[in-house]
Amino acid sequence: MATERAAKKSGDTGDLDYTGSHAFLFVDHVDPQAGTVRDVMMSIWKGEPFANGSVLFAHDFVGPFLGFAHLRAEDLEGMEKLVAELQGLGVRCALASEVGVYKSGTQLKGTKRSGCEIVGLVKIWTDGSPRKVVQSLGDDDLGGQFRGASLVVGDFDVLLEVQDSTFGPLARTVRKTVRRWPRVDRIEVGFADLRNET
Repeated sequence: MATERAAKKSGDTGDLDYTGSHAFLFVDHVDPQAGTVRDVMMSIWKGEPFANGSVLFAHDFVGPFLGFAHLRAEDLEGMEKLVAELQGLGVRCALASEVGVYKSGTQLKGTKRSGCEIVGLVKIWTDGSPRKVVQSLGDDDLGGQFRGASLVVGDFDVLLEVQDSTFGPLARTVRKTVRRWPRVDRIEVGFADLRNET
């Protein structure tokens, strides 16, 4: 598993990063017969191929969601079938579909496509103009902690990814900067330590 994670971590996913249909899966619990959330997230991540798409990232988190996965399929029908496959593994979740990402010139930076430090995934509800929130967060770079931001359709508006090598500075950025960002109404954040996963 560590080798597979390192290969995916390298960012060598080519066009898979921004083509097709992307969705974010937020696990709140799993079928008790499937094991723990960590067990299920690791089984999803193992790299075994799915018939209808791929899992670009999966891990357990600490926060209001206990697991997270970034899914990719060729189209919406493929995504529906991939989600059904994951439900068959015991996942019980909420989903958000990615409909846009931060863009700087020709460079795109969407959520959870590279890097493995301590990760904060921040669900953001805006009071209007979620696209402006995505752009302004990326343009600011959040003290070098910004890794990506995605505009989503779901029960929130924006999914922000921040990373750091230590937890304290990352938590402070979320608490003191992101929470008070212009047009941000409220946030929820989950954290995961991926430093020893390679």
